[in-house]
Amino acid sequence: MEVSNAQFSADADSHIGHVTFILSGPANYKVFTLSDPARVVIDIRDARLSGALHGISFSGSPVRSLRSAPRNGTDLRIVLDLNSGAALKSYALRAVNNREHTLHIDLQQTGAAQDDTPQVAAAQAPADPIAKSMEEARQAMANNNYAQAIALYLKILKYPPNSYSQDALEYLGVARERNGNLALARITYKDYLKRYTQSEGTERVRQRLVGLVTAQAPERKKLPDEQRPLAPAGWNVYSSLSQYYRHDSTVSNGASPIATQSAMTTNLDVAGQLRRSDFALRTRFSGGYLNDFLNDNKKDLLNISSLYIDAAAYHDWSGRLGRQSQTSGGVLGRFDGLSLSYRLNPFVKLNAVSGYPVDLMTPDHINSDTAFYGFNFDLGSFANTWNVNAFAIEQTSQGLLDRRALGGEIQYVLKNYSVFGLLDYDIAFNVLNTAMLLGNWTFADNATLNFVAAHGKNPTFTLRNALIGQGTTSLAVLSQSFSEADMQALAKDRTPDSTNYTLHFSYPLNTKLFVGGDLNLSTISSTPASGGVEAMPADRDNSFGLQLIAYGLIKQRDMGIFGMRQNNNSTSDTTSLKLLLRYPIAAWRLRPWLRIDRRRYAVDGSRQWTLAPGFRATYQWRRRFQLEAETGGEWSMHDSAGTTDKYKEFYFSLGYRVEF
Repeated sequence: MEVSNAQFSADADSHIGHVTFILSGPANYKVFTLSDPARVVIDIRDARLSGALHGISFSGSPVRSLRSAPRNGTDLRIVLDLNSGAALKSYALRAVNNREHTLHIDLQQTGAAQDDTPQVAAAQAPADPIAKSMEEARQAMANNNYAQAIALYLKILKYPPNSYSQDALEYLGVARERNGNLALARITYKDYLKRYTQSEGTERVRQRLVGLVTAQAPERKKLPDEQRPLAPAGWNVYSSLSQYYRHDSTVSNGASPIATQSAMTTNLDVAGQLRRSDFALRTRFSGGYLNDFLNDNKKDLLNISSLYIDAAAYHDWSGRLGRQSQTSGGVLGRFDGLSLSYRLNPFVKLNAVSGYPVDLMTPDHINSDTAFYGFNFDLGSFANTWNVNAFAIEQTSQGLLDRRALGGEIQYVLKNYSVFGLLDYDIAFNVLNTAMLLGNWTFADNATLNFVAAHGKNPTFTLRNALIGQGTTSLAVLSQSFSEADMQALAKDRTPDSTNYTLHFSYPLNTKLFVGGDLNLSTISSTPASGGVEAMPADRDNSFGLQLIAYGLIKQRDMGIFGMRQNNNSTSDTTSLKLLLRYPIAAWRLRPWLRIDRRRYAVDGSRQWTLAPGFRATYQWRRRFQLEAETGGEWSMHDSAGTTDKYKEFYFSLGYRVEF
């Protein structure tokens, strides 16, 4: 078994990162999580690297870095180091063709901000409910229901800063202006100009503010819809380009350093938007190119994570065609296809979706062997607090039923707390895929409490899970040896149950000091031996941690974190201490850190000490250009049966990001 490459993409709207590993065939693997630092570990039996897994830019995503090393002489371990507040969402092994498989890891940013800044406000609710509120507010504006639009925009702005905050603040000013609340509209526009001094909407908001200040006549009588002049046509285009080089090397027991990666990743994101008074168009391209300098015989890799066009008529419908991502309505992530929406009235919207799941993001690959279609509807917002979605979805692969699920989402939002629930049940195979409840509370003293309780299958159950560990990547080929009932049994055997409970709190001691903590309890069930695939034992991961967070002790915008964590899983017990600092100097942001781990292995009682320092520096120039450099390493000593093994790992990266 060879792991030849890795691909990465991130969805800014949903705060989800997708990591895809390209394998030479079906794999016997295990995925589990560890804490402090938060990371996802993938152990693949009888596997080795045949290409570079590094050189990937994870900027602005739940992932901090990726590393790998041989394990037990024959196995491969891959580790995804996560940013604070990120967690494993799901994973799945999929067949691509008669040779290749892909292992997909989805990661959700659920808590703290991604640049090591811990979250001391309530955790952001899932991005989709915020998008729904934006859509409801837009419909309210179209129906001249400005009071409802104002309430919705205020609700959105109560969330921690997100991708909708800027538009919500601008539209709040417009809604107040059209509702006759001119004084509040002026305050809102001024607030916008203070927060967003150089953005696409800055000049537009400034003109609105000037119009309010100089206006003396009463508000003009509204024209009927058919007499309203159309806004002048014109495209607004936003782009960003980033390039990052990364080099990793390892040293074992004093041997010569071995380079494990040397690669350059280039990412381009281009979005265009056309708005008129009666409709809007938007296009987007997001893609990357990996130059692998370490393997001379390995081809460089081009991937496309998003490529779509969408259109919306403000009163009725909207649609999106192309490569896109969706995490609601029963859709399991990225796909090539079409999504449509039609609003029947202010409280009911119908949605339909159909396409092919994306297993590889290369431009020459569309997985037409597997296809799905689904329908769902949105209800709400009721009393500006309740939102409901219900869905039905079916997926087939090579003519066989792969998934048929019913489910829904429900959200309840008030000023200081929110609750979100999700259910996904496969009615064809009688399998509960997901049952999740998420809650956030913000108290009067700005203390916060967040919880997540989730149970279900991990990875999500599909008939294609029967291919895990088999010598073929095709359901059609597998059906020559097993009946459909046998393949269903194999799929269930390869799909363990996963249960997770997470509790997080933060409490302000004063305006500069915060204390925070979290408790995480996770289990994954065993899987039996069947179809020639070995059994996998049950696993668990329990952890708790405490943090003391300081802001502005020396100068404005500096930060310090001291944290400790205790982690216990089926293989080891680990105690960790971590110190992280962030210090601004003019346009520079300096971030040194140090982590110390003490680990005791359950199998033989041996101990390992790890010292992991690091340093990152970023330079911001004129708000649109950022330069970043990072270096770090790990020094480990493992004492077992009187023998001490020493292991070192070093890395450095250098890159930039520019917006234009």
